Amino acid sequence: MLLTNSDSDASSAPGSPVGSQTPSFLAKPALLATDFVDGEDFVDLAAARAGAAPLVPFVNRSRTGARWGKSEITAPLRRYTDSAVHTLIAMDINREFFSTPQRYAIGLDRDSFVSPDGAHMSPWQVVVGRMWATGTSGEDEQAPELGEFKPQPAGPFLEQIEGLAQLAAAEAGLPGHYFGLRGDQATSADAIRAMEARLVKRAERRQKSFGRAWGDVGRLAGAATAGTTFADAAPVGVRWGDPATPTVAATTDAMVKQVQAGVAPKNSRVVWDRLGYTPEEQRVMEAEVRRVEALERSSALASVATQAEAEGIPEEARAAARQNRPVGGDAQ
Repeated sequence: MLLTNSDSDASSAPGSPVGSQTPSFLAKPALLATDFVDGEDFVDLAAARAGAAPLVPFVNRSRTGARWGKSEITAPLRRYTDSAVHTLIAMDINREFFSTPQRYAIGLDRDSFVSPDGAHMSPWQVVVGRMWATGTSGEDEQAPELGEFKPQPAGPFLEQIEGLAQLAAAEAGLPGHYFGLRGDQATSADAIRAMEARLVKRAERRQKSFGRAWGDVGRLAGAATAGTTFADAAPVGVRWGDPATPTVAATTDAMVKQVQAGVAPKNSRVVWDRLGYTPEEQRVMEAEVRRVEALERSSALASVATQAEAEGIPEEARAAARQNRPVGGDAQ
């Protein structure tokens, strides 16, 4: 960490101005707070109690040429977004200018449009008039021709928006229905999983990269809670959920096959986690399993005692068996 320390003192005192200080490097992790007061920068320095700065980077899409990662908002996505905004603006302009039908009249002039009191009608009154009616100027003159221009519908603009949404979905690796695009047919579960395969793979990669960062966050929190250093704190593991959308039936079938193959115990917490049971539900299930096992053991003991009594085994032998000692005396 780079810090400006004063020329006279190697360690900057809290609240000291940094205007005439020279830069140096801190040998240990520290917390640095700066403030701007009365035209001067002030610095407060405090040692990091956990032995590490409480700042964990979450690097997205780290590459050799981009060590600190890249944003998911790429240049094509920004371009598609700008184009969509321009298209919506054009649709609004089209609505303002062409939502009211534009009419034309051949053989008429402005003097033909007057109000009942003889005054000329305004252009707005002429445009929004419910009905136009006029007669011929003379017996030998042809009647004027009235018509209407076809207004421009909003369909082409909406189709352009859908095309831009498809381009954005392809760039971002998202299914098209995530953008609300209409589909002609209902999509099956297999088709949905196929469309989400790219998104699921990207989510799995982010889980690997962000999992390490979240582990460091938990380790820092544990060090702060226990009053120890980051190096002495116990490592913290991160458990992510499945980014895919498997059905409950498919997950249950997979777990049953693993239990039958002996890969996992029947009442393992791992199996319950995969099936989606909450920690509270798992505690209830563990208590129920213990109660059932206790009842089974009691029933087995009662059955053995009943069988021994039926076979005529002496009570002394049965008591010795219960106490795990030889019959007729103490162990030699």
